[in-house]
Amino acid sequence: GPAERNAILRAFLDAGLGAGHKCLIGLQDPDAPSIIRRLGMQADVDRCLASQQLDVLGADDPQFSPEDFSIPEMLAFWDRTVAKANTEGYEVARLSAEAAWWGPQLPGGQALIAYESELNTLTARQLAAILCLYDLNDCTGSLVIELVKTHPRIMINGLVVKNPWYVSPEDF
Repeated sequence: GPAERNAILRAFLDAGLGAGHKCLIGLQDPDAPSIIRRLGMQADVDRCLASQQLDVLGADDPQFSPEDFSIPEMLAFWDRTVAKANTEGYEVARLSAEAAWWGPQLPGGQALIAYESELNTLTARQLAAILCLYDLNDCTGSLVIELVKTHPRIMINGLVVKNPWYVSPEDF
């Protein structure tokens, strides 16, 4: 739910912004920047937004449409984002998006699973930390099982662990 999402985002962003990383966040709320401002972070959010160290996309900022769905194009979007961050002098890019933000841009659950699996290839090519946010109240049991398989690390009760059920993109 939102409370857990906010706590996870606060820690992810505070660590990244504090370390001088570029951060890009996608949230389903149309006024996503106001959510980030209310997280109670240590970082000066308005300064980070103004300097574009922190970019926040909301429901009104979709990057794709279901009709144009293409995993290579989606991966290219993230590749360009990380490359741009590197060009701007950031050593690491931290990327995060709610599934509820991506969901309307995809043609269905199977597309989300395929995309999530292939997204792991990005970290093999680029220096990036990726945080995928799912509200388990919005996911069905079978979808959750498949999604878990696409993530090399998962958070369980606030603890990040190596995922014993992870299946690499090549094997997925």
